Amino acid sequence: MGNEKSGLLSLKDWWEMEFTEIEKKIILEKYKPLNGITLTDSMTTVTDSEINFLTVLQSWFTNSCDEIISEKILLRAESLVSNENPILDIHFLYNSLIEHYYKKRDVDPIYLDLAKVYCQKQIDISQGVKDKFQSEQWYGKLPRHLGFERLAIILEKEKKYLESIELCKVADYIGWNSDWTKRINRLLKKNNN
Repeated sequence: MGNEKSGLLSLKDWWEMEFTEIEKKIILEKYKPLNGITLTDSMTTVTDSEINFLTVLQSWFTNSCDEIISEKILLRAESLVSNENPILDIHFLYNSLIEHYYKKRDVDPIYLDLAKVYCQKQIDISQGVKDKFQSEQWYGKLPRHLGFERLAIILEKEKKYLESIELCKVADYIGWNSDWTKRINRLLKKNNN
């Protein structure tokens, strides 16, 4: 593979070792990109970051019946995270991890804890992501930030109103798009009751 990381398995080796034959069959049947390139060919010719490739691949497997496949892909992508990776690729990977675990929060409390971990990881890189968005002049303003929003919701549900308010203030100060003022006012009312 052209951009293998030393000491790490190539994606092709990972594919062979990580997935069962049944999982491979499911993946190959479901993954049909418009460019017509097969998955195994894509793995050997990744032109952008492996994290981005895997995050996009995982987006094909978001149904509940695909949870095991989805998680294997996401965990492989996360294992590749380093300071050398494009920060936007890491940001979008964390989006996928937050969504993956948050939707399973009622199955086991560990999933809510994992969603919170990935919210915080995404928040931790939010200033760098903002800088990158602005340097590339994305849409003229910052988009919504799933990590800030989801963690604010979780904290509110845990009745940690002051923590949620502070988080919203930080997100608003950085400039992430959302109705932070409305959320803060609602949280203030809840805190005062």
